[in-house]
Amino acid sequence: MEYVCTATGFFIVVLGVVIVAFGMTFQLQMQELVHNNTHVGEYGHPGLSGLHRSMWATFLFTILGDFDATTYYNGGAGMIVCFVLVTFITNIIMLNVLIAIVSQAQEDLLSKGDYPVS
Repeated sequence: MEYVCTATGFFIVVLGVVIVAFGMTFQLQMQELVHNNTHVGEYGHPGLSGLHRSMWATFLFTILGDFDATTYYNGGAGMIVCFVLVTFITNIIMLNVLIAIVSQAQEDLLSKGDYPVS
């Protein structure tokens, strides 16, 4: 159980770093659009103009899948590439890492014989 808590804590820290990094990236990309008074969708003008809003929007679409496609589409090619990257990293890679952590913990417990098999 200790292994699961340690590994899951590491997973949450890495996931948080990914969300913060991409949230900052989106905020920097959106600043230019807001500065040019370009309407960029639900989270735009002023939407993603604040760092906290940008990170919240990044959390919403990476973890919960809630996003406004026009926000990222109107942001240009760089915004679309970042959107696809963060979606791929969080939904495919990070979830596979979490599955591997839990599977390894189960394997360790079963190999020790401390856990009753039903």
